[in-house]
Amino acid sequence: MSDRRILTFPAVHPCESISITTLINSLLEIAGKILSFKSKHFSTSKGNAKETFRHIHNLMVIFQEIRVRKLPACRSFPRSAILSLSELHVIFRKLKFLLQDCTREGAKLYMLINSDQVSSHFQLIYLLICRTRKYEARPDRDDKRAIDSVYWIFNLFENRIKPNQDEVLRVLDHIGVRTWSYCVKEIGFLREEIRVEKKDKNEIELLSSLIGFICYCRCVILEGIDEDEDKKEEEEEEEEEEEYVIIRGLKVDDLRCPISLEIMNDLVVLETGHTYDRSSITKCFSAGNITCPKTGKTLVSTVLVGNVSVKQVVHSYFEQEIDHKSKKKKLSV
Repeated sequence: MSDRRILTFPAVHPCESISITTLINSLLEIAGKILSFKSKHFSTSKGNAKETFRHIHNLMVIFQEIRVRKLPACRSFPRSAILSLSELHVIFRKLKFLLQDCTREGAKLYMLINSDQVSSHFQLIYLLICRTRKYEARPDRDDKRAIDSVYWIFNLFENRIKPNQDEVLRVLDHIGVRTWSYCVKEIGFLREEIRVEKKDKNEIELLSSLIGFICYCRCVILEGIDEDEDKKEEEEEEEEEEEYVIIRGLKVDDLRCPISLEIMNDLVVLETGHTYDRSSITKCFSAGNITCPKTGKTLVSTVLVGNVSVKQVVHSYFEQEIDHKSKKKKLSV
């Protein structure tokens, strides 16, 4: 994906011969990625995003139910249902791109100014997901106030009047730009946007004004380079070193699913706290075995929770193994 993709949503339909199992698994994977944006700061359309997350969560529960209680192999899944799910797959992918744009570092002020366009995209996606017109996505009131403040500050700049610092800080807080380094990213993005072809005079003037606003914020409001930047880098290095120590003590057998004895790919944890590969434990449930294979305990709930932390360790382990083998191969040449 190009770094210049902004408010465009490249997505293609799944192939016509896709199996229902593959389609449901893919929908669940994308839904999980969509819900991961809940913890991020939205520079615009916070209300629309919150409403969308609610519906994605409800759909995710339905997909999990379909996967656990899927039809027997001897029965075919209705073609119309597969087509509808394929259409939903495209919508999910477009929604993921939209959420990436709404939370993208460096594009926060740009996305706020384009909040009307963002709301239109949310409206279209919402209609396609829910097949209803009862809910209308629209710019948040706080977005409108922040945009009005930005244009008012532009007017003050033109008349060489110093804007109220509290009003500028309210705008920065709304879009999540709170440090000098964030301003640098915003300026870099806006400059790149100016270089994009087919920009008319008005668009270039607006982008230039946005750059001027952020430059003012960086030099006057936020002042100086972030004091905590070096400390943050040190903490990140310590985290990487800690992860390396954990990985170094692992053996391949530690990464095998207790059921299939194969390397786990999609790790999930049961209510007992034990981790399994999703496909293996799902087969157990489908066969009527609603127990934890390692403890034998009858499960109250068959909800599978992704074990993100262990999954990251597994992926990091194999990345280091590949890197180690690559270096070893180069030395032997």
